[in-house]
Amino acid sequence: MMLYKIALSIFIFAAVCTGINDSGIFTITVPESNVNQMEQADVQDLTDTASGEVTGLFTIGFVIVAIKSIIAGLVAIFSILPLLTSWGVPLWIGMIFQAPLWFVEAVGIYQFVTGVNVEG
Repeated sequence: MMLYKIALSIFIFAAVCTGINDSGIFTITVPESNVNQMEQADVQDLTDTASGEVTGLFTIGFVIVAIKSIIAGLVAIFSILPLLTSWGVPLWIGMIFQAPLWFVEAVGIYQFVTGVNVEG
């Protein structure tokens, strides 16, 4: 059934996007023109602040991000609009993507409840 494939792919997409966004790997700052003009002291300051230790707070933060990613994936199965609007996509453009998903989900639920396979 097509509903399983679409729901699974939306869940994976939303969970991965939320996990990457919440893990803090990427920043939203735009590099300035002086990025290539770093000196040795600047590099040392950056490397001194980094710690390679895994603490209890890191583990708790990882669990929180994982739970938030799973919840965002489950929410995105029913409505992908919160994910799109968090990226700054206007609502009317988000509805262009959401409306076909709702149609396919409604047809899939109809097929599941009635046991009738709708082809075509």
